[in-house]
Amino acid sequence: MRCPKLFRLRAPCYSGYVCYLRAFTFTSGSVLKWFRDNFGSYYKDEAARLGVNVYDLMIDRATKEPSPVFVLPHFAGAATPYMDTAAQGAIVGLNINTKPEDIIKGVIEGITFEIMLNLERLAAAGVEVDELMTVGGLAKSETFLQLKADIMGKKITTLNLSEAGTLGVSILAGTACGIYKNLDEAVSRLVKKKKTFYPDPRQNEFYREKFETYKKLYPAVKSLRQI
Repeated sequence: MRCPKLFRLRAPCYSGYVCYLRAFTFTSGSVLKWFRDNFGSYYKDEAARLGVNVYDLMIDRATKEPSPVFVLPHFAGAATPYMDTAAQGAIVGLNINTKPEDIIKGVIEGITFEIMLNLERLAAAGVEVDELMTVGGLAKSETFLQLKADIMGKKITTLNLSEAGTLGVSILAGTACGIYKNLDEAVSRLVKKKKTFYPDPRQNEFYREKFETYKKLYPAVKSLRQI
């Protein structure tokens, strides 16, 4: 049955052995990579000297308070809910006192706000999300995950894996071959929660207000693009 509210999310829906709705972004860690490659030579050198991951170092050195700038991370277009491949990124609020650490924090906030846009649309369609499971490279940074929980006001849980796509294929194949009785058994045996990060209500209250301002950025930048 088609749900008009979910249809307006403009998210691809896949059906087959399982059916799922995919809300996503084109850029997340790649925006941090852009900053590292173009403006982050200091961080690369410092990470090499200390023997640590450069992204962990950048995130740890990011401004501790909410960033004074906004970063619209549409550096490769905008995915759901806009589905605008011509969308462009922006850094708003720069002044003579802006530091690299402010921009790093703004990137972290911006890629998280993009997830919040999708969750907001899902909630409007009656799909409430209380907890998010996280995988991938950025999921290795506990600093980032705590920030993500604070910004979103949601529990963020890591899993005992990083390559979710590969594991998903294994779960489907194992179930189809009869190794597991059903998907529930496969998931219960292979996917385990590792650590949960809980939001700070005070931080979240501030970020909810900042999110309302963030939502005005895409329409504003789009209007400039059309001039």
